[in-house]
Amino acid sequence: MFKRFFAFGCSFTNYIWPTWADAVGYDMPEYYNYGSSGSGNHFAFNHVSQADQHYKFNKDDLVIVCWTNVMREDRRINQDWLNSGNIYTQTYYDKQFVKNYCDQEGFFVRDCAYIKAVRDILRLSGCTWYFLSMVPIEKMFNQWNTKMNNSYNEVYQLYQNLFPDIRKSYFEVVFQNDWHSKSRPTTITNGKPQEELHPTPEEHVQYIETVLTEITISDKSKSWMLEWNNKIWNNPVDTQTPEWKTEQQDFRNKKAKL
Repeated sequence: MFKRFFAFGCSFTNYIWPTWADAVGYDMPEYYNYGSSGSGNHFAFNHVSQADQHYKFNKDDLVIVCWTNVMREDRRINQDWLNSGNIYTQTYYDKQFVKNYCDQEGFFVRDCAYIKAVRDILRLSGCTWYFLSMVPIEKMFNQWNTKMNNSYNEVYQLYQNLFPDIRKSYFEVVFQNDWHSKSRPTTITNGKPQEELHPTPEEHVQYIETVLTEITISDKSKSWMLEWNNKIWNNPVDTQTPEWKTEQQDFRNKKAKL
C-alpha cells in the first residue's frame, strides 16, 4: 500500500466530477491532485518538479501523470497560472499570435523534453510511477483534429524510447478514436446546455482498469464513482457551480500551492 499518491494532468485529471485520479486516490492515506483544466504539459512538468522539491518523492509514493496534447500554451503570470487549453480553440491569444508563434514541431519537441525530464525525476526518486495520456501525443497534436499524423520524424526518432512508457490514450480506449463515438452527458455553461466530451466517472474507471492493470480500484471506490456517474447523467452539471467542487475539498488532502 502506498502512503502518498500524486496526480498530475489537465481537466481529464481534475474536473467538475471525479476523475481517474479520484478513483485511484479514494483509498490512499494521502492524495494530492495537481491537475488543472486547460493546462498543458508545461504545467504538468512544472508541478511534478515542484511537488518533488516540496514533498521529496520516495519509494512509498505513487505518482501518475496524464499527459495532454502538445498544442497548449501555459504561462505563469502574477503568481498564478494561465492555462488556455488547446491553442487552436482558446480565447486568450489572437490568431496572429497563434500563426506567428505556435509551431507544431516546436511544441512537440518542447513537450518531449518535458516528458523525458519528468521520467528522469521519477526514476531517480525511487517512487512508483506511470504515464497516462488524453490523446496519443506523438501523432495527435491538435486534440480536435482526429487525423493522426507525425511528419516530424527527426524528433520522433530522438525520443522514440519515451513513447512506450505512455499508456494508450483516452481517445483510443474510451472514445474509440472518435470523440463522438457514443452518447454523451450534458453540462450547463452560462445557462446553455452543451455536449460533454470529458470522460464520465464510469469511463474513468474503465480506462484505468484497461490500461493500468497494476493498480486496483477498490469495489468501494467503484461504487462511489458509479454514484457520481448516475448523478451527472440524471442531472446536468452546471460547470460554474458543480457540486463536486465542495465535496473534493474534503476528499483530497490539503496540498502545497505550487
